[in-house]
Amino acid sequence: VLKALAKDVETVKPESWRWFRLMEKAVDGDPTDVDPPKPSLLTNLADESECAAQPSKKMYQVEMGSDILELLTHSVIEVNTQATVSDGGPSSDTAESVKGRPMEKSPSETQDELHFERAKLRRERQLLEKEHADLDRERVLLEREKAVAEREKTALERDRAQLEKDRAAIDRERASLEQDRARLERDRAALERDRETFTAMALGTNGTGHTEPDSP
Repeated sequence: VLKALAKDVETVKPESWRWFRLMEKAVDGDPTDVDPPKPSLLTNLADESECAAQPSKKMYQVEMGSDILELLTHSVIEVNTQATVSDGGPSSDTAESVKGRPMEKSPSETQDELHFERAKLRRERQLLEKEHADLDRERVLLEREKAVAEREKTALERDRAQLEKDRAAIDRERASLEQDRARLERDRAALERDRETFTAMALGTNGTGHTEPDSP
């Protein structure tokens, strides 16, 4: 498990590889220190020779550089080790306890998950804000369209009222024209009667033998 974790950490954070190598050595109970750590990366290590005497707990206080995540700074890792008398290898109880123990997430992994969740929430908040802005713009557009529709309705009502007035005026003019036509008809009938009367009078005068007097 530690090897797999060390491989992952090597890929993500290369500078912390030395620390996980030391943890692996401590769990295996190997007193030899292959690739010793730099003082700036690992401090307060117990003497490796004490592992062969009796089981003990080693406290590793890790102080990483600024390029490592800040949550790894001042973190304390406890590793249970037990050395054998013959070859210094780990006992079966220790190995089983290490294998059976659930793998706890490191502070860096927890912080990464928190950063991921914060970024996800930030993106969702931005999307919601964008949707709210879009809804606000649509609401403004709808209000403008409603105002335009109200103005068009008012203009149509004015036009309708004007058309009603024009229709009433046309009806009045038509009635006046009808009256004028009726008057003309009456005048024409009167003229016909006058013409007939004049014609009758003229014919009656000629029938009585009226002669004009001789001229001197």
